[in-house]
Amino acid sequence: MRWARETLRSDRIIRRRCGLVFGLRPEHLSDHPGEGTVVLEGRIELVELMGAETFVHLSRGTERFVARLPFLVRRTIGERLTLYADVRHACFFDPVSGLAIRP
Repeated sequence: MRWARETLRSDRIIRRRCGLVFGLRPEHLSDHPGEGTVVLEGRIELVELMGAETFVHLSRGTERFVARLPFLVRRTIGERLTLYADVRHACFFDPVSGLAIRP
């Protein structure tokens, strides 16, 4: 069940820095650069075709995350994918309790 738990939390957990958990929701990841974005690369683990959009599950080392992308482009399991994270929507969490840290 480890994969299932990580998948459920993957919309919040992308990487750990400075003792905090940094997170973004799947809709704040894009396959096109934009204002306020930083590059995030990963390997595709699972592709969920949902009609007008696609949920792409990725891994980067031990980290897992999910991107909600338009259906327009086919994605292949094992493919490396470059995404752009809109850090203006970043959230931070306490790594022990999992509680959000509010400004």
